[in-house]
Amino acid sequence: MEKRVILALALSLFILVAFQWLMPQQRPQGLQQSAGTPQGEVVKEETPMVDTKAISRRGNDTVLPDEKEISFQNDLYTIIFSDVGAGIKKVTLNKNPEEGLNIPYDIFDVTDPRASLCLFVPDEAGTELNDVKYNSSVVGNEVIFTHNFNNEFTLEKRFIFYNSLYRIDLELTWKNMRADNIVKQYSLISGAHLSLSRSEERFLEVSSSQDGKVVKYRKRKKPFEIRKAGTVSWTMLKNRYFAMILRPFITPSGCVVRQLQDKTLTTGIEMQPFNLQPNSSVIHTFGLYMGPLNLELAKKANFGAEDALSYGIFGSLSQLLISALKFFHKVSHNWGVAILLLTLLINIILSPLTRKSYKSMHDMQMLQPEIEKIRQELKGSPQKLQKGIMELYKKHKVNPMGGCLPMILQMPIFIALYQGLMRSIELRGAHFLWIKDLSLPENIKIPIELPIFGDSLNILPLLMVVAMFFQQRLSTRVTAMSQTDEQRKQQKMMSVMMTVMFGFIFYNFPSGLVLYWLGNTVIMSGYQFLITRTPK
Repeated sequence: MEKRVILALALSLFILVAFQWLMPQQRPQGLQQSAGTPQGEVVKEETPMVDTKAISRRGNDTVLPDEKEISFQNDLYTIIFSDVGAGIKKVTLNKNPEEGLNIPYDIFDVTDPRASLCLFVPDEAGTELNDVKYNSSVVGNEVIFTHNFNNEFTLEKRFIFYNSLYRIDLELTWKNMRADNIVKQYSLISGAHLSLSRSEERFLEVSSSQDGKVVKYRKRKKPFEIRKAGTVSWTMLKNRYFAMILRPFITPSGCVVRQLQDKTLTTGIEMQPFNLQPNSSVIHTFGLYMGPLNLELAKKANFGAEDALSYGIFGSLSQLLISALKFFHKVSHNWGVAILLLTLLINIILSPLTRKSYKSMHDMQMLQPEIEKIRQELKGSPQKLQKGIMELYKKHKVNPMGGCLPMILQMPIFIALYQGLMRSIELRGAHFLWIKDLSLPENIKIPIELPIFGDSLNILPLLMVVAMFFQQRLSTRVTAMSQTDEQRKQQKMMSVMMTVMFGFIFYNFPSGLVLYWLGNTVIMSGYQFLITRTPK
């Protein structure tokens, strides 16, 4: 492998990782009402709240009614409701291997009922609706809450579940009990406190489709609140593996995004004022998706938010590779084996180009003595030198760029697989050999404290470094016969540097991704060994 190719691959990989980790978080536009503030957007910084798990603007000294928790379970969800505010306190996604959930997962979990999902944004009207006790009942796949507000109006919150879909329908029925009109307005919280580890904070993001455009918001240094006017088709809070999406089936007036003191993000929609005629009712319907960050599952919910669930620049290729990975899992029943089978498939597909690449590199090395001779003869005439080298290539039918082609093709595949595996819930909790979770580094505890590594080791990256070292040794053996001593020393130093760099880059990668690269290195080494010993 030419050192230029190795360097290009290493730099590309470094840029990819650095972009993922160091990409500046998107700041909400318009920090003040000014000429540069987008029309309809109001942004202000919030005073840090005492209880970072409570969305309510009222302090912790607010006296709430005695709370009763209501549990509901179906094939996909285990959900805990609170009758104070009629909100969702806990959402557990049940184990569902067919959908990639190898272990149950608490996607949302709070203790304070004022921090629940599907509450109202706690402005003056919202707090009145939140801090009261609702009557509750469970009827089949429905959980129903009702409250009579001083014989002026009643509010019913009806949650409807489906056994086959990660979808919850929410119906709000407002009934006027007075003899005159009532005008109501509210904002509904759809996403908050999405569970995540510290290492996954960079994946946390709010996005919404407003006036036909997808707008995204990330965390900032200080708490803030944004109220952006416009027609909202959906709003979403997502992390690395999961998403909370709200789809209103009536026309809202805008989107609400807040960041609390602990830097968690909340999102929701703001509804237009509506009129309640005397002794009449109005029903507002919403769809909620709370589940894996999976394009196929989101499509089944039919919310139209698929564009925000893409895997990046090579999203289509990522989907294709993940589909192939799922097929191999059905065959092998193990995600680690599936990754190795996918690695083998990719190498088989690229094998004709790989063979041409190695042949081109071999032929190039064989021509080095003649190229050096031409350089000595024509060193005073750059144009003649270039022409002479190109004629030499043409005479021996050698393509100087042929050795780079497989690596150029490998990079989109690797980036697509990186983007796919980093967000594939299928690997979460998946075992392979000594690896307990293919979505995480191994972190195998050791009885001693080592410099740099500490009291734990990741074995796969170390194996990968060893494999890459032997691959480089195999490559240098092929090229050494046509190199000077100085060139051999330079190539050896470059190979060691690149191998060590790859080890550092991959060391804290998810073990599933490292397993792919290790398998790829071993297969490429074996293929290179066979090609270099096959008569040309």
